[in-house]
Order: sequence, then C-alpha cells, then structure tokens
Amino acid sequence: YEMRHVTGVQTCALPILRPHSPSTTPKRKTALNQALIRTPSSASALTALLALLCMLLSLLAIPSAEAATREYAFTVSKQMVSPAGKTERKIVIDGEFVGPTLEFTEGDEAVITVTNQLGEPTSVHWHGLLLPANMDGVPGFSGYEAIAPGKSFTYRFSIRQSGTYWYHSHSKGQEQDGLYGAIRIKPASETHPVDRDYVVLISDYHTDDSEDRKSVV
Repeated sequence: YEMRHVTGVQTCALPILRPHSPSTTPKRKTALNQALIRTPSSASALTALLALLCMLLSLLAIPSAEAATREYAFTVSKQMVSPAGKTERKIVIDGEFVGPTLEFTEGDEAVITVTNQLGEPTSVHWHGLLLPANMDGVPGFSGYEAIAPGKSFTYRFSIRQSGTYWYHSHSKGQEQDGLYGAIRIKPASETHPVDRDYVVLISDYHTDDSEDRKSVV
C-alpha cells in the first residue's frame, strides 16, 4: 500500500487483492500466497486490517481542533501612573501598568505585534518559552534587532508547552520601568479543569526612572 500527505492529512492508498485465475497462477507459490489465493476472505481481512492502520495514522496526523492562531497587538509608551500613591512617569503597554496577561492554549500559533512609541529602542523577551532563536527578543543575538522608535515588530512562534511564564523588555532598564507582564498557557488537554485561573505577578517597584540610576557593576 502507499501512504501520502494531502493538504496536511496523511492518507493511504490500499491495494485490491484478487485471486489469480488458474491460467495465470504461477506453479510455484509460497504457502502464504496460496492461502490468500485459495481463501478470498483472507484477502478481505488483510485489506480491512490495512484500512484500520491507515485510519489510525490519519487520526494522528490531523491537528487538534483546539489549535488556533492567537493574535495580540500592543503599543509600548510612557505615561504618568501612580501604582504606589505617587505619580511617576513609567512604561505602559496599551496604557496598562504592568502589561496585560497574554493567554494561549498549548498548540496555538502566537502572533504578537509590538509597536514602539518610546524615544528609544525596545524589545520583548518571552521568558522560558521554547521558540526560534530569532523570535527570542534579545537584541544582538540570532539576528534579532531591537524595535526602533516609531516601528513595529511581529513575533511569530508555536506554543509548545503549558504553564505560567512572563515576558519583559531586554533593553536597558525598561523592565524595571514597567515593560513586563505574565503569560498563561493552558494545556492541550485539561487533567483537572478549573473555573478560572488567577495570576499573581510580583516585582520590585521604584519611583525613579531607570535612566536616572547609574550602574555600579
């Protein structure tokens, strides 16, 4: 039989087994061939077995119905916020301090477009995620460059795991100034379904701007 891929689904072409006519049947045959020729039901059983095998292979090749493309688009900028009672100019994502929680399901295709409205280059690193090196979001590594002011960059990668992770800037002190957020990834199949997940994200907060602080390293 023959197996081939058609539009991403594995299919099989099954043989048709027929007994030879007496005039064309070779004189020498193996015991297995003779059994197949003398008992047509054996040929049908073998064909049915191959059909079952192909069906199982096809089911394994079909992608999960839960898989989907999950898209996010957010803008990084600065504005006045007061999370600790004192108004300070901090980095926000779509006006939020800190950034929103990004939610996916294992198997999803993530498409995340980041627009930079800061006065300096920025970046977003997807901490702990398994992804292509050029999508990792660390400027200067694997061909990835920071997002220039006024420009956008689209990250594309498959979600290959589940759990709770986080994203953050890998440029200067932008993480400390507010460019970070949580990532929640549901498993492809829920072993213990819950009504709702709550993400607790803990970080240091400072009232000054990271550009005003001098490194002691």
